[in-house]
Amino acid sequence: MLDSATANLQLLEEKWNIKLSEGGDTPIIVLPDICPTCLQPIADDSEDHKHELREKAEEEVASVKEKFRLAQADVQHDEQVLIIAEDSLSNTEDELEKMTSELQELSLKYDKQLAFCEDELKKVREEQFLCTQQYSQAMSDVQQLTEIKSLEASLAAELELVESTEATYKELCQDTKRAQDMLVDLSDKCDREKRSSATASQLAGVFGPRGVQTFVLQNAIQALQTTSQSYLDELSDGSQKLDLELDSGERIVRRAFVQNSDGSFVERPLSSLSGGQWRRCSIAMNLGFADLVARRGRMRPSLFVLDEPLTHLDQTGRAQVGKVLRQLLHRNPENAGALESSGLDTISTILIILQDLAAEELEESFDHIDQVVKEGGQSSVEVDEFS
Repeated sequence: MLDSATANLQLLEEKWNIKLSEGGDTPIIVLPDICPTCLQPIADDSEDHKHELREKAEEEVASVKEKFRLAQADVQHDEQVLIIAEDSLSNTEDELEKMTSELQELSLKYDKQLAFCEDELKKVREEQFLCTQQYSQAMSDVQQLTEIKSLEASLAAELELVESTEATYKELCQDTKRAQDMLVDLSDKCDREKRSSATASQLAGVFGPRGVQTFVLQNAIQALQTTSQSYLDELSDGSQKLDLELDSGERIVRRAFVQNSDGSFVERPLSSLSGGQWRRCSIAMNLGFADLVARRGRMRPSLFVLDEPLTHLDQTGRAQVGKVLRQLLHRNPENAGALESSGLDTISTILIILQDLAAEELEESFDHIDQVVKEGGQSSVEVDEFS
């Protein structure tokens, strides 16, 4: 800043032909021959113009001197600041020496940390190498995925072709179904014609010699089998079956079936049945026949007499017989079972003749037990009035 003020001062001296650097508060200003402002000769000007030029020069000189003075003051201030800065520099050098020592210590510490970081960097680079391999594998997978997408596009085109083929196939299936429906209709018509022919043949046989009698007997045998089987199911818990058929000679053919351990039924000759199995079939046929006669003949018996019906039956078989007989006396939806709405629903009394052993075992199954006592060549009846 002082250099700039000095340069301005020199320019002003040259401009107005004065010596400000020699000292003195009021320099002598000599006007030049040529005006510095308008570059015109000054000798020809009036005194007023010269006076204005002199005042202007004095103002410029005063302004430049003031700036010069301020610049000197700034220089002095800067010198003081420089002294302070030198002191501060000395202190800073001491601090620098101290910091240099600390820096050396920190450098040793940082060297150790740098070694640790280099080890970590080595590990990171190894991980980076693994990542690079994984990236390469991923790029390979992406390439394969691109190939898969290309194959999917080809597959889509093939699927469109398949859909077109399926549409054609469906049309052919519809045509085939219509043909099959037509074939089924024709087959149904053929079956109806065959059934009509068979019915005509049956009618010819029925209304031929003994045809009506055979027809009635066959229906009765079928009804007897159905009714007897319902009783047999109750007596054997479904483990026995009885089949009744009418042969060409109008003889009743009886066939017995017994359930195996696997649940299937096998045919057994009547002569090979055990005593209990034969007794169950016999009781079922007797009850079925009585039921059929009661319904077909419109007979409504109130008394049912059985003579030794429990022969050859074990305790379970005797209990089942007792259960069936009590069902005949008590008709309701809870205990009627398979015997509901039979022809024996008017029976109010069942009389059973039993031996002593069986009577004792079935004492809880009957309402009254009367005993026939033979003594001294005479027989008497002890009537059970309070059981």
